[in-house]
Amino acid sequence: MNPADTLTGVTHLAHRWPVVSPSDAALPHVAFVIRTVVGRAGGAEKVLCNVANALADAGIPVTIYHADPPGRPFFELRRSVHVLSVRPKDRPKLPETGSAPRGAPKGRAALKYRFPASFFTWWRQHRWFIKALRSFLRAHRPRLVIAFQPSATTDTLIACMGTGIPVVASLHNVPEHDFTKWERWDANPFDRFLRLHALRMAAGITVLLPEFRDWFPPSLQKRMTVLPNAVFVSGEMARPAEPDPQRNMIIVVGRLSPAKDHATLIQAWARLHRAYPDWQIELYGNGPLRKQIEAQIAEAGVASSFHLKGESDDVMSHYARAKIFCMPSRFEGFGLVTAEALLKGLPAVGFADCPGTNSLIVHGSNGLLADPAQYGGDRAQALADALEVLLKNPELRALLGAAGPASMAAFAPGVVAAGWLDLVRRADARQTEDLPASASGNHLEPASRRGE
Repeated sequence: MNPADTLTGVTHLAHRWPVVSPSDAALPHVAFVIRTVVGRAGGAEKVLCNVANALADAGIPVTIYHADPPGRPFFELRRSVHVLSVRPKDRPKLPETGSAPRGAPKGRAALKYRFPASFFTWWRQHRWFIKALRSFLRAHRPRLVIAFQPSATTDTLIACMGTGIPVVASLHNVPEHDFTKWERWDANPFDRFLRLHALRMAAGITVLLPEFRDWFPPSLQKRMTVLPNAVFVSGEMARPAEPDPQRNMIIVVGRLSPAKDHATLIQAWARLHRAYPDWQIELYGNGPLRKQIEAQIAEAGVASSFHLKGESDDVMSHYARAKIFCMPSRFEGFGLVTAEALLKGLPAVGFADCPGTNSLIVHGSNGLLADPAQYGGDRAQALADALEVLLKNPELRALLGAAGPASMAAFAPGVVAAGWLDLVRRADARQTEDLPASASGNHLEPASRRGE
């Protein structure tokens, strides 16, 4: 192990999980696999570090394998968690995955995506990681491997074939997007085929919400466990009705990528900002669309009140300074930052047709859901009207904000940590061939909170 690749002392968003006491029996060595983690402040990377910390706090030996060059993740890891790069030193850096290409491959560029060429294209791109990962896993012999995201699950399942090491595929987004959309992960249709069909080899599968489990065929649902993200907050609570004009801020947190649809928020704010000159929007996050979003802000004439703040390791204090949280996404796997904002006491605004967001925001209870269907599909006007309701009504902001923390009780760290530990114990006991969602899902599923 390269000591430079073992991460300690990282301070970004450090959280101490409630300790879940292990059983008397020796707990297994658990390995996590993720393609990219070094320096990335994304939701999946944050959740992986949090889950690894939870298992480490319970006394479980944990190792994280990744495909980046050696380096530090953005988020804190316990000192007992080992992080290893499987990348050969002479391997060039991977292109970024998960972002939408400019368009579907056409013409000669599309020839490599026709079978059987698509198979050989896929194998050339993935074989080095599969072989390297297999070598590490055979040498270290973890008792369980948990692969995060479709970009890692397929390769990990293939790498573990014939080793006797069970693999749990941990999925963190809307399955329809992860398994059917060409713009997600890899445009190669052979990759999309493998993403879903390779799951048949998984000993278990985790999904974030009950409705995500329902998307899969019954043969896979039997192996699924609903494990939502744990939500941590720290510092002072938000005060959304406070008259202090310095706090007249709408906060937005998220990667600058197509799925987040910040363009719609910019259009909505262009219709509001003149009527509310003492309000500001602060957007925290970076990503491939930064220059495009900067241009959209300038073109809309809102540069004086719509600010791109980049990534921050102190987002909790920014929540506390704000009066409204907004999530304009088209889809969310879970909506971790939305849950954080609600737990901090902020009223939240999102879209009624956005999976992940509409599972967290209960319209009229802890926030407002803008419904584009009521506006003939005009998303910007739907969002503008929902925001304006809160901009001019401090009493409603206070009422909705006060309901936020209790609405997030299902995602308390202790509850989620217990679910992960239970999953690890069952997997280690060789009982994951029929992973019943009820075994750990009943106390985690948020259906009762949503009144279902």
